[in-house]
This record gives sequence, C-alpha cells and structure tokens, in this order.
Amino acid sequence: MPSFKEGSALEDLYETIMEHVHQGSFDDERLHKLAERVKDRQWKLYQQVQIGDRIRVIGNMSPKYIVGATGTVVAKFKEKIEVDIEPEFIKGRRFEGKGPLGFPFTNFIKIGDKQPTTLTAEDISPATKNLQDRINKFLETQDG
Repeated sequence: MPSFKEGSALEDLYETIMEHVHQGSFDDERLHKLAERVKDRQWKLYQQVQIGDRIRVIGNMSPKYIVGATGTVVAKFKEKIEVDIEPEFIKGRRFEGKGPLGFPFTNFIKIGDKQPTTLTAEDISPATKNLQDRINKFLETQDG
C-alpha cells in the first residue's frame, strides 16, 4: 500500500479527487460507488479495532468538543465502540463521569494498538467497573 505523505503523488491525487467531488464531477452513479467504497473501507478498518486500542474521534459529532478527543476502546458492538475518553477532553463537560461513550464505526480512527498494562482499581471508571461487575455476575449464572 503506498504511503500517504505530504507532497506525495498520492496526496495530490486525493486532493484532485476531493476537488472533483466538491465541484460535482461525480454527480452520477460514480458518487454512490465512491461512497460505497469508502464505507467498505471504514468497515474493514473497524473490524481491525480491538478492545484496548487507542482511538481519536473524527467527523460530524455532537457535541463538537468531542471531535479530536482520544481514548481507549473498552467495548465493541456490531457497528459501534465504547470508549473511555481521556479526562482532559471532558473535564467540566456534560460527559464527565458518565463512563464510556459510544461512537459509530464511521466516526473514529485508530491511533494506537492495545498497550499491555496492569490496571489498578483507581484506573477504572465507576461506570466501567459497574459494567464489569454486571458481566461477571452474568457469566457466573452461565456456568451452572
């Protein structure tokens, strides 16, 4: 896969395509095919995300201050992930202390692989601890 570096031919091609999309050069079935390819690629990237990976929130999200926030994936579902957002992005905001936030697979990018760490009780948010306890209780009922 060619790299996408500033000033590269690939970047020039990207800018050209983006300009043509903006100007309406692809306002027929090609625009829809392009959108399908983009969504297919986003889906493949989503499938590579694992619990513990680091992500950055992108796209058109509400509230706007959450765009650019980073965090760690704590759960993965059919088409979304839940993320413990780093405190500096939500301190004093509506989501502070609310636990993991959910994001659709189209609104984040992976910025780092799962890091092997040992968590202490202080590292885990109360909402995440509550979820872990509920999962453990459920699994205990399945053993018998």
